[in-house]
Amino acid sequence: MKDMENEYADAHIPVKNSKNIKNIQMFFLEIVGVVSFLAIIGTAAGFLGRLHWFVDNFSAFRIQYCLILLVGAIIMGLGKKYRMCAIISVFALLNLILILPFYLGSGLESGTQQSSKLMMFNVNTGNSEYNAVSDYIKEIDPDFVALLELNTAWWRNIEPLLEQYPYHEKRLRADNFGIAFLSKYPIESEIVTGMSNIDVPSIIAVVKNNEKRLTIITTHPLPPVGELYFTNRNLQLEKLAQLVGSIEGNIILAGDLNVAPWSVFFSGFMDDSMLRDSSQGFGIQPSWPTMLPLLYTPIDHCLVSENVVIHNRQTGPDLGSDHLPIVVEFSLRDD
Repeated sequence: MKDMENEYADAHIPVKNSKNIKNIQMFFLEIVGVVSFLAIIGTAAGFLGRLHWFVDNFSAFRIQYCLILLVGAIIMGLGKKYRMCAIISVFALLNLILILPFYLGSGLESGTQQSSKLMMFNVNTGNSEYNAVSDYIKEIDPDFVALLELNTAWWRNIEPLLEQYPYHEKRLRADNFGIAFLSKYPIESEIVTGMSNIDVPSIIAVVKNNEKRLTIITTHPLPPVGELYFTNRNLQLEKLAQLVGSIEGNIILAGDLNVAPWSVFFSGFMDDSMLRDSSQGFGIQPSWPTMLPLLYTPIDHCLVSENVVIHNRQTGPDLGSDHLPIVVEFSLRDD
């Protein structure tokens, strides 16, 4: 009798195991569904930035939404949840449509002048890797250097570079909005404030680049944290667009704009200023925050006018800041 009971129990073990596996699979699919749903919410919220400062920040993570939703769609398809797979795929595609243009086209053109190089870097006021930053500037040897979050300690430590960059403009501050522009070539420059209700300086430098006039604007709007800073960041973007519209000739605008390229406010700025994103054709190049790579997003920008040709654009190494440096090689198109 006992033997018969043991045989009966053994016969039902595979059935029980199969049921457990099915339960685990269902639980896993539910988790994937919840994560995908959150990514869908983030995707939709990214279009609604005008509603609130917090909502606008969702626009920064299109890369993350796209990857999560692509993986979610594949898993749902393998799990034969075809309806969920279709819904998730639609939102993955929506993010992909916003990302792909950065990988299409190229700034390379023939018949341009000799190229120059610009480096823009938010050094982070609290960063003390002075030697690493100086060594990197010497290594890549840019013609122009735009530095943000510069205080007296930073300036003291990069002063030896002034032998290489004798022409410069600066406004040092104890907070996170000090700024400097260094050039190998003579410049006419000025400090501009009053672009928002909370004064943060920008630098306008006019240089002759290979006998052509070039205006380089270095700027650092406020981060969109809280309604006050959010409003003033957007105001500064509006004023910058007006400034660009008032300048004749070739223009480069470089800075930590504290806005992702998918924000409705960035799109509005690009339309109003008629500038072009230097990263187009070179792919998405996230620059912040270095301490949280899973949240990487591109908020450091180099934007150019029509006759500025981009030959190369890349981010540099981690130099102790929460940002990565941006290095752009460019030339000016023949008239």
